Amino acid sequence: MRSVGVRELKDNLSEYLRVVAEGETVLVTLRDRVVASLGPPPRFHHAGNESGDEALDRLALSGILRRGRGRPASAGAEALPVPSEPVDLQRLLDESRDERA
Repeated sequence: MRSVGVRELKDNLSEYLRVVAEGETVLVTLRDRVVASLGPPPRFHHAGNESGDEALDRLALSGILRRGRGRPASAGAEALPVPSEPVDLQRLLDESRDERA
């Protein structure tokens, strides 16, 4: 694992990105204090026996995503019918505004 100062990293970014692309992690320092870590992206493999919820739980535990709370507002809702003719959205907005006034 390499360590590099911010100025050196900025001046030679392409070189350090090549190092990272080869699988090495580079620690970035600012005034001799580690402030960041550059590394290759994590590889996530879906286990064949893992359910969708289990995969989401695993990703949430690793900090990759944050699970929502409750159920989506559209869960269980029926699909809206497709209009048979074009809808004038501006007219609908104007009517809605007039009703509020």
